[in-house]
Amino acid sequence: MRRNRGSVFVVGLAVLLSATWSSALLAQSKDEKKLKDNQRKAALVLVRAVDSAMAAKTPAGQSFWMAKPDGKEAPVAATDTIKMSWHNDMMRAGDGKSYLPFTVFVEPGKLPSGPVAVMLRVASRGSTPVESKEKDKSAYAWEDFYFTDLQNGPGGQLMLTRVFQVGGGSYDVYIAMRPLPQNDKGKDMVPVALLKKELDVADIAAAGLTTSSVLVVGKVEQLSAAPTPDMQRERPYIMGGVELVPVLDAKLKKTEEFTTYFQIYNAQLTEKKPDLTVEYNFYRKEGETEKYFNKTNPQKFSAQTLPAGWDPDAGHVISAGQSIPLASFPEGDYRLEIKIIDNAASKTITRDVLFSVGP
Repeated sequence: MRRNRGSVFVVGLAVLLSATWSSALLAQSKDEKKLKDNQRKAALVLVRAVDSAMAAKTPAGQSFWMAKPDGKEAPVAATDTIKMSWHNDMMRAGDGKSYLPFTVFVEPGKLPSGPVAVMLRVASRGSTPVESKEKDKSAYAWEDFYFTDLQNGPGGQLMLTRVFQVGGGSYDVYIAMRPLPQNDKGKDMVPVALLKKELDVADIAAAGLTTSSVLVVGKVEQLSAAPTPDMQRERPYIMGGVELVPVLDAKLKKTEEFTTYFQIYNAQLTEKKPDLTVEYNFYRKEGETEKYFNKTNPQKFSAQTLPAGWDPDAGHVISAGQSIPLASFPEGDYRLEIKIIDNAASKTITRDVLFSVGP
């Protein structure tokens, strides 16, 4: 590669991302605010829908329900369909749990335009709903409500991005959404779109040498002030003093740069410093096969290359990644193979990133 800004990029982020996330920053709205009347009624409908889906052992995927607006009766499954899909990333939180930014993509035109009420519930795999009289803060691994507008996403889809934080385990994640009227005095049945995702979350502390998700980053923006809890929930790719804007479909133009960012965990330390080598090899897809295309210079993370004040006891992380101009990449589909070598532990792991380059 003729130009590689990876070292500058990583050192800059390593300074800005001086600590991982704090659980206290992610306050859950149901415990944080008193809901307005229309929000409360909308939330009740969503709780009924998710409870019904859990009780019926609804399979993973999307489903469509119709419900009475007062939420006093269980919703019924509808014959109509709605396309919904899921994307999540994973990084380590300050308490050792997994911090999981997620995006739900929603087929446009199926829900009335305007604000929506959204419910997230993360429950142990295969569990049934907890009776209301038994509910407390520990009933589910995570539960939250959002009252917002869906954003425009790639390919004409609508999308919602938020975050939750859990320990290692196998989970059923439920996302339910319905229109949010200014007042909920109507009697017509309201549509509820529901997505169930089965998610396995690793125990990071017990995983040995591992990494976060590898993000493909479109922009890196520095914040002018510390994020509030609401900002962190709504914009979960805020980290420290910067916000990463991911390219979720990994489709890039030749005029852009291909920027990756990830964190490395559980490297063997000597006097609180790792000894890591990270290699980046690019492969181009040619028909049903792929061919080696190029590579960049390896990155080193050691006592000699990390910032002088880098200290794992202070929550500092090993931040890796590169920023590569795509002008020399022919249009097509590619795979980036990232090889992380722990020289001190004589251990190697790899991560793959698929991306495409267009005109």
